[in-house]
Amino acid sequence: MRDPQGRKRLHPGLLLFALFSLALPVSYIWLHLVTPSDGARLVRSEQGITPQGPVLEPYQPGQSPLQSGDILLEVEGAGMLDWMKRLFDPRLVRPTWQLGDQVIYTVLRDGEQLDLAVSLERLPWQVILREHWGVILAFLLIQALAVFVYLQSPADPAASALFLWAFSASHTYTWAFGLQVSDILGGYGFWSYRLAATGLWFVFWGASGHFALVFPRPLFFGKRQRLLIGLSYLLAFLIPAAYLAWRWTYALNLLDWWNDWSTGEFLVALWIMPVFILLLVYQYFHSPSAVEKIKIRWAVFGGLTTGLLSFVLYFLPNQVFGQPLLSPNALGLVTYPFPFFLGIAIWRYQLFDIDLIIRRTLVYTVLTLLLSSIYFAGVISLQALVGVIGKVEGSQAAVVVSTLGIAALFTPLRRRVQAAIDRRFYRQKYDAEQALAQFAAAARDETDLETLTTQVVSIVQQTMQPEQVSLWLREGKESEAHFYRNGE
Repeated sequence: MRDPQGRKRLHPGLLLFALFSLALPVSYIWLHLVTPSDGARLVRSEQGITPQGPVLEPYQPGQSPLQSGDILLEVEGAGMLDWMKRLFDPRLVRPTWQLGDQVIYTVLRDGEQLDLAVSLERLPWQVILREHWGVILAFLLIQALAVFVYLQSPADPAASALFLWAFSASHTYTWAFGLQVSDILGGYGFWSYRLAATGLWFVFWGASGHFALVFPRPLFFGKRQRLLIGLSYLLAFLIPAAYLAWRWTYALNLLDWWNDWSTGEFLVALWIMPVFILLLVYQYFHSPSAVEKIKIRWAVFGGLTTGLLSFVLYFLPNQVFGQPLLSPNALGLVTYPFPFFLGIAIWRYQLFDIDLIIRRTLVYTVLTLLLSSIYFAGVISLQALVGVIGKVEGSQAAVVVSTLGIAALFTPLRRRVQAAIDRRFYRQKYDAEQALAQFAAAARDETDLETLTTQVVSIVQQTMQPEQVSLWLREGKESEAHFYRNGE
């Protein structure tokens, strides 16, 4: 849609989708703030629901009779399978419990069946925010970024796709609060959760495929492009639907089948992510435009930054040491570089020199890995050598000597790493720098004008690779021009 001056206006459909995607989690969260809670949520995992009932996880362990891992069998004498079946019958009257009421839960704990009197209180939303503020803040920033980029470039298809992708990520807000027993018993909360969390999750991955089809430029045009974009969203819903239809024939009961939803949600990401990567690779190697290649490098650099930071600071230490270096909240903020660099690629790809950023990132990443390896190897080796002095003294001496060695190695090792990376990944730039350095050295000693002229033209051809080179020399009032084409 365009205004009378020919400028493209904001698409009202996108604005309505943004409002709708925010209204869904807001209504879900508001429902839980004004209704009583048992102080627990359903475990979010592939084993979160068993054929006997859902697995519970208290928000505040120790302040509730419920314990993490309790399997809920019955509520007020009615089995959870019956409660699940009632979700599909809107005519049934739902329980209307109030704050302070006590409800009898029958749970299975360590193989023993227990009846627990659970008091209904207000939802401990402060606990939820403490656990997930990093993720919530990260996606709020992502949505703000998407709005800014879209307002700056409303005519860019990639800006519209980024806008859809960012606001479909509102499923994160619902996911942070989780599904509760009251949602299953009341019905409305359960379906609201599925719409706000699961539904927007599918749209999120459909928008990912949409973005890959239009960034940095549309792969196709007209009906074919619209068909592929629509197919991306359609498959995001059809893939889990097909899986759940297949699993229905093997499920023990409705509870067992409903547990398969988490696997169906995972399959969507498993299908879309490789397609996203392959389309970016295809665009990069088939794009004739240097600008488009720069934009793709921004996107790839953002993805690698987020992925490496998450792996090195959270997942790897958690697996090796049993304790990550980042908190879950900080991990949420680590996801921000990817959409941030996407925004730069769409809005102003020349804001920074991406090649220089990538080059320095490679240099200092490799340098950090090498220095860390040398440091730890040095500490271990020196501790073994000076172990005869005493455990404490040897340990301190090893740390001091290794630290001094790292300080001495930093500059020469950085130069060698940078030279190696330039030769491997920036060969043309490396050759140009070497040629300029050789010319500067030769120019200090060379006095023959014709030789210097030939060298200047050769250097320009090597470093800039123009179609033609012209050199004009002026001597007093007369001038002499030398014209070269392709080295002739």
